[in-house]
Amino acid sequence: MDTVYAYLAGLIDGEGCISIRKTFQNGKDQFKPMVEVGMTDIEPVRLLQKTFGGSYWPEVVRDMKLPVTKWRVTGTHVIPVLEPLLPYLRAKKKQAEVALALAYRIHHWPKPMPKEETEFRRTLYHALLKARKPRSFLDIKI
Repeated sequence: MDTVYAYLAGLIDGEGCISIRKTFQNGKDQFKPMVEVGMTDIEPVRLLQKTFGGSYWPEVVRDMKLPVTKWRVTGTHVIPVLEPLLPYLRAKKKQAEVALALAYRIHHWPKPMPKEETEFRRTLYHALLKARKPRSFLDIKI
């Protein structure tokens, strides 16, 4: 299974997105971790779905000749995806750590949520945005 996890981590590092989606519901900001991969080759996407669940669908992207197949997991469903892949992630390791921090809190937090918890989640949201900033090759440690 290690080989499969290493391969899937490479897909997420190269073709994926680890983010926190911010929405406004019931008069409050809501924050939800998300892992998504989009590719023109459906087989790797099917492997992600077979391994971790989630959903996948075809999507037409403007200016692309081939349709893209997207796969996504959100909320606490990112935990069983990111935990086993964390040792293999390189480019998106920090993003995965922040997304997991939020997912763990969602999993264990009762409702209604105190204002302090919303502010902490907002801090995680901004930390992930900062981790997603493009890096120069000069910043990479070899």
